[in-house]
Amino acid sequence: MNKKYTAPALEKGLEVIELLSKYPKGLSLTEISNKLSRTNAQLFRMVSVLKELDYVEYTPEGKIYRLSLKLFRLSQTISPTNRLLDLALPQMTILSSQCKHPCYLVCYSEGHGIITAYKASTDNMEQLTYNIGSKLPLINNCAGHVLLSFASYNKRQSMLEAYKAQSNTEIDFQKLRKRIEKVKKQGYEAMESPIFLSGFDIGFPIFSSDEEVIAVLVISTLTYKVPEMNTNLDEIKRNLESTVQQITSKFAGAED
Repeated sequence: MNKKYTAPALEKGLEVIELLSKYPKGLSLTEISNKLSRTNAQLFRMVSVLKELDYVEYTPEGKIYRLSLKLFRLSQTISPTNRLLDLALPQMTILSSQCKHPCYLVCYSEGHGIITAYKASTDNMEQLTYNIGSKLPLINNCAGHVLLSFASYNKRQSMLEAYKAQSNTEIDFQKLRKRIEKVKKQGYEAMESPIFLSGFDIGFPIFSSDEEVIAVLVISTLTYKVPEMNTNLDEIKRNLESTVQQITSKFAGAED
């Protein structure tokens, strides 16, 4: 394809950003140069400028460059994301207060789930906390299972390819297919936390007006020794499902 205009420096910078997006643990300058078929001298100034502009982080110990969260922060200013957050955050505040457990919103990006919003319960000082911008795996994770289960077949394959490339993890496809079938049938995921011994995660999908899954709302619970601090899981599931239905309805209406 013939280009009407060219901007070699810009193209070089975007190549670096796109490459680093596939390697969350980062790459050295030599690795970046080799993968882009360029020399260190050609890329050193470009990578340095990206670092100065806060698009790239540098770890002196391993001489590794990796993407910062700046692109994620910029993506949150995009209209659809803003609309979703504007609609979801008030509902999430009510939900976390009702259930006395934190809830968080997860969207898909480049082979991972990304936590885009988090609300803690004001009535529970002993609860799990999550950082906005944190990456979650697609496999053996509540939000990841929901994102995969309600994606189209082609989208799911693309998501799994991206996940496998970045995590360098073998996938048990037979086990995953059974899990996806179960999640699709019941309409949500409910599973023990893969991290905490007494944790339990429940997640429901949020859909756009064209029935595409755009996010997952998850509640993470802990089991406490004091019985009064525990909330019935069936009650949590009902409240979570109701909240997701409200967000989906409002978001679909906002798109029309």
